[in-house]
Amino acid sequence: NPRQIVNQLEIPPARLNGPLLNNINGFMLRQGMSSDEESLLVFEELYRLFPLNEEILYNLIAIKLLNIKKIVDKSALKQVRVLLDQLQITKIPPKLKYRPWINYYILSNEYYHQTNDLASSKRMMNNILSIYKNILTYDDRLRIAKYFGRYYQYDQSEKVMRPVIENG
Repeated sequence: NPRQIVNQLEIPPARLNGPLLNNINGFMLRQGMSSDEESLLVFEELYRLFPLNEEILYNLIAIKLLNIKKIVDKSALKQVRVLLDQLQITKIPPKLKYRPWINYYILSNEYYHQTNDLASSKRMMNNILSIYKNILTYDDRLRIAKYFGRYYQYDQSEKVMRPVIENG
């Protein structure tokens, strides 16, 4: 039983163990052996212990975005924004840096749309458009195009998918 094995591991929070603790927490989350909330607490603690570990920072941002998706909250968005700014100065490959930004802009757009701040909502949509080109997979482009379609931004949807359409 993977849960028993993971629970029996005693790994001290030493500098060299940061990546291992990060991987264990990610594994437990993906396998459904811990909840989003439990994983968030663990990633926050890991980040506190290992603030220079880029993978922990990346996973902390991902789990925070996942939790914000449930209830879009302006203060939570601000917290993630600070972490995203920190991610920008890391050595993580640029393509990986763009993905959480797009998710952040999508969630921010949801918040502004719900609060009827249409100017800010439009700004978030424009931010998505300014960086989507850095996400080159077909599935990512399709998701972004569908997202724009959901807000009746059909010209933007077409703009996102045009390279795929033209290149087959």
